[in-house]
Amino acid sequence: MKSLLVEIKQVLKRRVSGLANEKLSENIKEGEAMNTRQAVLAFSQGEKVKAGLIWASQLIGTLDSVFGGERYETRQVGIALIEMIRQDVGLAKRVADDGRWEDVDNAIEKALTMISSGVMAESVRHLTKALSHVTTIVQRAMEFLNEKGILK
Repeated sequence: MKSLLVEIKQVLKRRVSGLANEKLSENIKEGEAMNTRQAVLAFSQGEKVKAGLIWASQLIGTLDSVFGGERYETRQVGIALIEMIRQDVGLAKRVADDGRWEDVDNAIEKALTMISSGVMAESVRHLTKALSHVTTIVQRAMEFLNEKGILK
């Protein structure tokens, strides 16, 4: 189980590094490209993270009720899933440049602490806070893209 988790983390790090190093198209104005680029990335990353947080919350609730949060294996599954989501949050912090991603990361950190402590059900509250922050980020990005006429 531990070697699988290590392998998953290595794959995620390679994927995040590759995405973070992508370059902007040079035929778009620099100032507008960054805003539009940031909005598109915040929107797409936000939707992905939202889905992950919802899945994680459901899975953690199920694992806790069926197997109990005290079991090592149960905690490891929850931690592995949330760490994968956290990798996407880290990518979003680097490419979308919105300070609210730090709030998302902090809420996820608290959820991980709850899981590690064996109180998995309490982690769902922190994942819900993270989901709320992500929803705000996505909404702001969607409003920007809508104003620019990109979503019409």
